[in-house]
Amino acid sequence: MHDDPHLGHSVTLAQMLAARDDRYRKQQSLLKADPEAVVVVGTVVTPGNRKRTHESLVAGKAMEEAIGKALGDHVVHSETLDLPTGYEVYLQLRGLTPAQAKQLTCAAEEQHPLGRLFDIDVLDGEGRPISRQSIGLKPRTCLLCGDDARICMRLGRHSYDDLAEHISQMVENYERSI
Repeated sequence: MHDDPHLGHSVTLAQMLAARDDRYRKQQSLLKADPEAVVVVGTVVTPGNRKRTHESLVAGKAMEEAIGKALGDHVVHSETLDLPTGYEVYLQLRGLTPAQAKQLTCAAEEQHPLGRLFDIDVLDGEGRPISRQSIGLKPRTCLLCGDDARICMRLGRHSYDDLAEHISQMVENYERSI
């Protein structure tokens, strides 16, 4: 991993926006390819402009494993992309409703030691993400203080360095435990 030329490189806002557009196109393609399937998209929570780090790769591989374990035999197609803008996992499922899939992916996020670094979206047939609240769960909490993560992010309550240090410690603890 140390001789990986893309590890730790900064990405630009334009690259991040292009990656978001690419994810959207990929999601739409999967929805059209099998309208009966539920589409799941997983990415890794990575603050700052370095999206492909040792920590994000460890978390991405752990997320891929956790999603596969949680959704098991329902997975009919899976694809993983390891991009400079981050780790992405795409799945098509059969035999689950979007709400059931969301419950299983939220359980994986809550039970895995790195689950707070997983950002797993389950899409309905129209391509809209199923919210945690729609299945009776509270919004995601902040990695550092436990408040609503969206509020902390919007207000910039925590420094990049504090978040990066916390994530690094989470990954280090996880790696020691496996």
